[in-house]
Amino acid sequence: MKEKFTIVEYIWVDDSGLNMRSKAKIIQGKVKDVSELPDWTYDGSSCGQATTSDSEIWLKPKVLFRDPFRKGFGLLAICENF
Repeated sequence: MKEKFTIVEYIWVDDSGLNMRSKAKIIQGKVKDVSELPDWTYDGSSCGQATTSDSEIWLKPKVLFRDPFRKGFGLLAICENF
């Protein structure tokens, strides 16, 4: 069966350098390469990476792995944040 979507879990390290954060994005179609993923944002004030007046942080996917929990249609994207 051909996948109609891919669930991509965007993963990054917060300001402590120790804690992992993530959020999921549903992408239409099957993702085959990290270059197919869009950059995404999150509120950096919630994890100590920005002030509330300027809190938008950009996630840039750098590497992909199969998601062992979402078999068949899930990916894990390790991201840099800016």
